[in-house]
Amino acid sequence: MLLICYAVEAFVRGKMTSIVVGSAVAKVSLLVFAILVAGGGVMGFVKAQSKPSLIAGVTSGIILGVCYFVSNDHPQTGLTAGLVVAILLAGVFGMRFAKSKSFMPAGLMIVLSIVESILLLAGLDWSSGIHFD
Repeated sequence: MLLICYAVEAFVRGKMTSIVVGSAVAKVSLLVFAILVAGGGVMGFVKAQSKPSLIAGVTSGIILGVCYFVSNDHPQTGLTAGLVVAILLAGVFGMRFAKSKSFMPAGLMIVLSIVESILLLAGLDWSSGIHFD
C-alpha cells in the first residue's frame, strides 16, 4: 500500500519514472495477467459451459499477450496498450459485479485489473512525458 502512495505522489508531482516499479516487473506482470485472463475464460467455459466467457477471456488474454511481446521491443507502446486493456476489463467486470454482487469471478477480476493497471502505470517511463517509441 505504501508503494502505491509513493507512486501516486510521484505521479502527481510529475517525477514518476519507471524506477518506482521497473518496466521489467510491469512486463512480467502483463504476461502473468494475460495467462490469468485467458485461464479465467477457459474456467468459465469448463464450469458453466459459457462460450462467451471462453471467447472473451481467450481473446483478451491473446491481446494482452501481444501487448507483452510488443513491450519487449517498444516498452511504452506495449505497456500503454496493456494498460488500456486492463482498464477496459476493470470496467466490464465492474458492470458485471454491479449486477451480480458476486465476488467470483467479477470481483476478483476487478481487483486483478486494478492491480495490473497500477503496475503498468508505475512501469511506464514518465521522465520525458508520454511518448511512444
